[in-house]
Amino acid sequence: MADPRLTLFVPDPSPISPPFQRALDMLSEPDSWVLYKSTKDFQSYTSNKPGYRMKSQGIINESVVNLGITGIEREGAAANEQMDEMAYLEGSSLTKEAFVWVSFKGMGPASKRDFVLRRLVRTLEDGSFLSVTESVERPDCPPRPGYVRAVVHISVALFRPLPESTPEHPHTEVTLAVWMDLKGSIPFFLVNLGRGQHGKTIIKIGDHAREMRSMGWDPANPAGPSLASLLDRKNQLVAS
Repeated sequence: MADPRLTLFVPDPSPISPPFQRALDMLSEPDSWVLYKSTKDFQSYTSNKPGYRMKSQGIINESVVNLGITGIEREGAAANEQMDEMAYLEGSSLTKEAFVWVSFKGMGPASKRDFVLRRLVRTLEDGSFLSVTESVERPDCPPRPGYVRAVVHISVALFRPLPESTPEHPHTEVTLAVWMDLKGSIPFFLVNLGRGQHGKTIIKIGDHAREMRSMGWDPANPAGPSLASLLDRKNQLVAS
C-alpha cells in the first residue's frame, strides 16, 4: 500500500490556526532577519530580536512529499547528530498532531538538554508543507534528573514547491527557523557553533531524502518498500 503519510499532504482549505499563523509571521518578518552566512547551498540569518533565533533557506531538488515525509519520520534526528533520545508521548509520524520528548547530548561544558514538544503539520493550499513545533508542559513528562528542560518558543519547517517544479524535476524551497531558550549557561562559542551549523540542516535533509529514494523508497508506489523498513535496513547496515 502507498505510504499512509501521503494523507498529510492533502491541501487543507480550512482557516489557518494560530500556531501556523505565528510560524508564517515569523518567517516573513523582513526587518528582523540579518544575513549571517551565505553558501551555494543555503543562506542563514540571525535576528535582531531577543533570544536565540535562526532562519536558514535553501533549494533542494526533491519533492515536497519526499522532504516532508523524511523530516517527519526522523523528527530532525537525521539533521542533528547531537540528538540522543526521542519518544512519542501522543500521536506518531502518521498524525497531524504529535507530542514528543526529545533529549540532546551535552556538548563540551554544556549540560544535556531535553524538550517536551507539540508538533503540528498541515499542507497549505499552494502545496507547501508546514511543520510547527512548540514546547508544552505535560504531567506525564516532568523534568528529568540530569537534564536541563529547555524551551522551544517556536520551530518552523516550510517546504514550498517552486513554480518551475515538475514531478520529473522537483525543486523545493526549504525554510527552517527556530526561536528557543536553552536555559542555564551556554558558552558563547557553542552558541556560535550552533548558528554556523543551522543552515547545514538543509543539506542533511536533502541528503537523507535522496538516500532513502536511492534505496528504493517511493511514497506513491504501493508495491515499494516502506520508509520504516528502509530505515531499519540502514540502521542494520550501520550496526554491522
